[in-house]
Amino acid sequence: MKKILNLLLVITLVITSVAFPRPVEAARSYPNLVRSKTEAQWKDFIQRLKATKVGSEAGEEVEVSLKPSPTFKEERVSGNLVIEVGQVAREIVEVKSSDPETLSAKVVNKSTVRLKRGFGTNSKVSISVKYKLAWKFDLRMGSISSFQYYTENSNGYPAIETEFSESMEMKIPLGFLLARNAKYVLGEKWNTASRSRMMVSATDTDGSDVPYSDGRVGSSNPDEVKKALKDDRIDKLFKASVELVFASVGGTVTSISPVEAKYGNAIVLRGYEYGPRDSAGVFALIEENGNPKIIATSGKSTDNEAIHSSFPGKFYVETALYSMNQHTELALDKSTPTMVIKANGDDKKQDFLNRWGASRTLSVNYGDVFKAKEAEGKIGYTQDSTYTSLNRYQQPKEIFFEVTKNGYRPLQINQLTFKGLVVPPAVKKEAIEKEVKTAIDKNKQATVTFDKITDYPDTTHDGFQDVKVQVSEKLTSGNKAFFTYTIPVVVKDTDDQSDDQFILTAKNITAYSNQLANKTSDQLAAFILKQSQAQAWEKNKQTPSEKIKVITTDLKPEFGTYQATLAIGKLRKEISINVLASNNMIDLTIPKSLAFGSTDVDQGQIVSPNYEIKNRSKTKVKVVLQQVKTATKSSIKLVHVNDPDPVNVSESARLFLKGNEKFAANKIPLDDSTANQELGTLDDQAKTSVSLSGQYFGDYSSRQNLAMDLTFKFEVLH
Repeated sequence: MKKILNLLLVITLVITSVAFPRPVEAARSYPNLVRSKTEAQWKDFIQRLKATKVGSEAGEEVEVSLKPSPTFKEERVSGNLVIEVGQVAREIVEVKSSDPETLSAKVVNKSTVRLKRGFGTNSKVSISVKYKLAWKFDLRMGSISSFQYYTENSNGYPAIETEFSESMEMKIPLGFLLARNAKYVLGEKWNTASRSRMMVSATDTDGSDVPYSDGRVGSSNPDEVKKALKDDRIDKLFKASVELVFASVGGTVTSISPVEAKYGNAIVLRGYEYGPRDSAGVFALIEENGNPKIIATSGKSTDNEAIHSSFPGKFYVETALYSMNQHTELALDKSTPTMVIKANGDDKKQDFLNRWGASRTLSVNYGDVFKAKEAEGKIGYTQDSTYTSLNRYQQPKEIFFEVTKNGYRPLQINQLTFKGLVVPPAVKKEAIEKEVKTAIDKNKQATVTFDKITDYPDTTHDGFQDVKVQVSEKLTSGNKAFFTYTIPVVVKDTDDQSDDQFILTAKNITAYSNQLANKTSDQLAAFILKQSQAQAWEKNKQTPSEKIKVITTDLKPEFGTYQATLAIGKLRKEISINVLASNNMIDLTIPKSLAFGSTDVDQGQIVSPNYEIKNRSKTKVKVVLQQVKTATKSSIKLVHVNDPDPVNVSESARLFLKGNEKFAANKIPLDDSTANQELGTLDDQAKTSVSLSGQYFGDYSSRQNLAMDLTFKFEVLH
């Protein structure tokens, strides 16, 4: 049924003369004024149309109708008179949809728009409406002041028609889906739970929340992701755009999630990096359901080339796990790993990674220790995907890590470095321990502390030895890890020469010219080696070396002082040779060593046998004690001649060299200050004896040793 909207059309005309426009001409001149008189009803219609809730399921319909306008009359008298009575009809003649598959539109009875939901999935559809205005009217106009007026109606004219159109956008209830940037790490599973990280929310058309686990929500699996997966775990770093899809009641909606897989917490092992590849793989530390796991992954590349082709048939890489589950203390260098895998340089990358447990997965515990070892030391680690190279470490080819909740923690326990220790013969264990502690402190690793010495060096003679030292490091779990170092020790007196390979000792010589006469250079060299008591010790060998040579000497069978250079390997030692004239040759028989002792029965009194000194020379000889030097291996200290006797028990002694017979008048105190003390004179072919006496002030609970060198000087008297 055609609806006629009646209203008063007020057209303001300024009457300046009696020549009024014809009614039809007036209506045609002011169509927008005519339209304006029905604008309120039209706006109401459009607002209701825009606010209409479109159906969420296909086939649902909704209608919006145009309300009829009432007929009314308006008279206005003010200066000019305009009285207008009109009838206006508005008809909807056409309605169009920009996407009829999503939302179709139809005109019903010229006054109603019917919207019908389709199967389309556009979230917005534009609807345009075209309508027509038609009107007739009576018009009276005049001037009150002059009593002039004009009246005419439009009954004799056809209705005036004008068309208008308007467009609007309709929102289609498709449901709502919002994706976000998602971060992943190597080793974690690519499953529903992890993929849900890409979605912020999904809401159906009725406002209900839909979880990612709902079967209507899913995601694409682009090639970048497919190629990065192994056994449903992330095996390779990647970046990709993943499309999320939600099949809501109102239709399918999508959203894009930028996705990236990074290192996370991992040990990164590199080798021959002809491109970004992490040639020995990445051992990622993840947590699943509260349980830590180490996953062997490919890292930057899933290639299966040789780890390092420059090491064919040679060791290149090793990884191992030391379980602390049953331990509070563990010696890492002496324990067998729970898991260990190794590879040569020409082994394939994937073949190496496949050795790391079933599906390359190993369950671990926080507090366990992981070891990475490489021939070139190209070891690094990541925390929250930030990479740190460990080539700055002192021992970068083998590094231990503690497994913690915050990732891998590099340990310092095997990163100490030591220079060889130099100690004198017979040094005490306490002194060695002090040297070791000082060497540990020089490393400035506060987490590593001295624990004990497990093997002391043999210091009974010169030579190359080792001391084995155990250190410890406290883990964040409260447990302790131990590691043993073997530190080289050089045992030698201060006058001895040494390098990394040899120790060389030799004494200065005094000889007579007739001993050197008519000797070849080889014979002179042999003489020098014998008389200087030259000895050498080679590293890793327990017996003296016979490789000593005399490489230079200016020695002649003439009175004077000469030099000789002894050598073994690259090591050199200079000695002096004093040559005396043969007519001044002294021939004495003296003891090479003097034995003495003391017992508690004798209340510390020192006694010794008498030792003979015989002058075989053909001249009178004066005997002088030139020097007394306590050997470093001595455990008893000599009391100085001017010092009082010790009050308390101490490992010390007061000692005298006592002359007998021809030397009976002399008793020389022995300590490091003794110098040039005359013992006596012996005629040619005469003899006498000497002995040691004194007092020992120590206890007798253990055997003590007093060692010293007595240097005598002999002078020919004519």
